[in-house]
Amino acid sequence: MEGDMFASQPPADGLDGRQDEPTAIVVHGNGFARDCIVKTISAELAPLRVQGVGSVDELPRNCATQIALILIETSGTSLADPAVVERLEKVKLTCPGVPIIVLSDRDSAVLKAMSLGIRGFLSSSDNLGIGIAALRLILAGGNYFSHVTEMALNQQLHETSRGEITSFSASAIDLDATASVIDTNQISALTHGITKREAQVLAFLQHGLPNKSIANQLSLSENTVKVHVRRLMQKLNARNRTEVVLASQRFQ
Repeated sequence: MEGDMFASQPPADGLDGRQDEPTAIVVHGNGFARDCIVKTISAELAPLRVQGVGSVDELPRNCATQIALILIETSGTSLADPAVVERLEKVKLTCPGVPIIVLSDRDSAVLKAMSLGIRGFLSSSDNLGIGIAALRLILAGGNYFSHVTEMALNQQLHETSRGEITSFSASAIDLDATASVIDTNQISALTHGITKREAQVLAFLQHGLPNKSIANQLSLSENTVKVHVRRLMQKLNARNRTEVVLASQRFQ
């Protein structure tokens, strides 16, 4: 029987006694799946140390200086469940500033993850290459939200009025909620080549939003957003959106 990654367990004091090494933590209730994920991430992101635990309560008490990121698998569990939200908030308090990534089989949960200030959302439908690239991006200070973000927004768009979905998505993506958020005025001051509008687009790129969602947030056409993204790529000497986000870290 699979364990419950949100089950209550005694908190740990440290990570295998090696508290001076940055460590990625995989929280997964299924031991076999957890070990597979740990071994894969260890091989792909070496020399980063990776450790698996069965529930969030097995995280060490003082983990802010030990943990590089926390990947929490929530398949079969709703992020709308108050008990789950409470646990995630507890992780954020226990490990302040540590990026939290959710791995879920419920694509609609991406919106709830964004509203909770989670730094990344991986869908169980994402392949391994995407998952590893997303983890690299988050370790570098960025954010990643799966391709399902746009589909989830579009689905809610059909269920509610356009005004409601725009309001929800704007409040869900709190641009001051994570350390990776960039100050658009600071960027404009430091790099005269990047306009304030391009800096706004860049802030949303850091949160993993697709062009259509960025266009809705900024009241622009999708084609205009594409132009801004291309200009950012040119100015930051980047070949793709991921490299744009990575290059932008020097402005923080």
